[in-house]
Amino acid sequence: MNKKKYKAKERLIIVLEGIKGNVSLGELCNQYGISQQTYYNWRDRLLSEGSKIFSYGGVDREKDVLKQEGSCLNRNSLRFCFIQKGLVTHGVYGSTWEVPPKT
Repeated sequence: MNKKKYKAKERLIIVLEGIKGNVSLGELCNQYGISQQTYYNWRDRLLSEGSKIFSYGGVDREKDVLKQEGSCLNRNSLRFCFIQKGLVTHGVYGSTWEVPPKT
């Protein structure tokens, strides 16, 4: 038996149908070919992470913040590596890096 892969929007619709309670959970799961445990996993995830939708900027804003933090970590790692190798000295936290004089 092949399991259907449901997209996020389809999962949301299924979970909301279950929450509405117009049909029994067993009927709903049979209709979509999912187990009740799968439904409960989707529902629990929606309930635990759904508040992100209402935060300032929504889910996309949180992704942007995480990307910015990740790029900052990468830049800082690169700076640290350059400092360790003696490729740069002062100005590490500024917008420019100073190259040490050649000796």
